[in-house]
Amino acid sequence: MDDTCQVLCLGLLKLVSRLFCHRTMTLPAGPGSYAADIMLYLNQHSQEKITLASLAERFHLSPSYLSKLFRKAYHTSPITFLIQCRIIVATEWLLKSELSVAEISRMIGYENVTHFSHLFEARIGCTPGEFRYRSRKPPAVSGLDSEG
Repeated sequence: MDDTCQVLCLGLLKLVSRLFCHRTMTLPAGPGSYAADIMLYLNQHSQEKITLASLAERFHLSPSYLSKLFRKAYHTSPITFLIQCRIIVATEWLLKSELSVAEISRMIGYENVTHFSHLFEARIGCTPGEFRYRSRKPPAVSGLDSEG
């Protein structure tokens, strides 16, 4: 279980570190702020095909202005945030299910499994298959040697 916890903690630390870039997160001006609405939308629709252009159209903003608002509030781009949301969901599916990496990739919004695997590895530090294997690997028994 220690290996599983270690892999999960390391992955989460990397995600948080990259998401907030070692800076304090500034909060949006209020519940009606565009940045908060955009973040909520991304969280609720992360499995859908979303581009910066489609997001901007949805919120009736230009892509550059939407990106600027979101970056100012959360110190990351909306697309980077979307990727992080998808990777978090993917780690949950990898840990809880027997679905293939390809099936999980499609479920979270990526048709191209290779692209998903590259994004996953860049953020977590190992491929989705390695992540699943490491998290399910039985813990090593210490203190026992074969000479008895």
